[in-house]
Amino acid sequence: FSPAKRMSIERQSSPMMAASNSNSSTCSGAAANPVNPALLVQPSMGTASEWSPYYDLVPKTWDKNLAFREEKIRAGASSKTMARELWIMCSRDLLFYINVFGFTFDPRKEPSALPFITWPFQDAALKQINDSINDHDLLIEKSRDMGASWMVMMVYEWRWHFRSGQMFLCASRIEDLVDSTENPDALFWKIDFLHQNQPKWLIPAINRLTL
Repeated sequence: FSPAKRMSIERQSSPMMAASNSNSSTCSGAAANPVNPALLVQPSMGTASEWSPYYDLVPKTWDKNLAFREEKIRAGASSKTMARELWIMCSRDLLFYINVFGFTFDPRKEPSALPFITWPFQDAALKQINDSINDHDLLIEKSRDMGASWMVMMVYEWRWHFRSGQMFLCASRIEDLVDSTENPDALFWKIDFLHQNQPKWLIPAINRLTL
């Protein structure tokens, strides 16, 4: 890689934070097991409903998903008990978290902030990305508009958000593609954008540092 900025987002303690094992992961240039995102659905993986405990609760059609999101955001804002229950559900289920509180960005559309409603191939890809951490290298043959960069950063953010002792290192060919507040293609810009579109009661206290 070319010299790339290293940055850190430090999570402060939160009363909603669940205890878990300490883990770390590195995003590096060397990888094995090449994977095409469009071909990630494998019979051995089963359906998302089999490994995502709350998957069937979340509607996937646009209008129903938006209504479901609004309902849960309001519920969390009106009740600390409900906020904690939703936090726990997010911590247990990556796909629930993304499909209820995840967002992506597309400047070609209006509005440009889009709810992340996953397709089946993305469900499988997200599971493989998460399963690879601390287990094996994973290379994704990235194509345009498949959401590969967003999926990787979503998995990293989910583990950082709901697990203790997480560390992820990201690199790219130039510094501005790692961390730039003005560039939506930058990796850490995607995490900032996700947090900007989440309810305050869901986000832990953050110290954002540029190293």
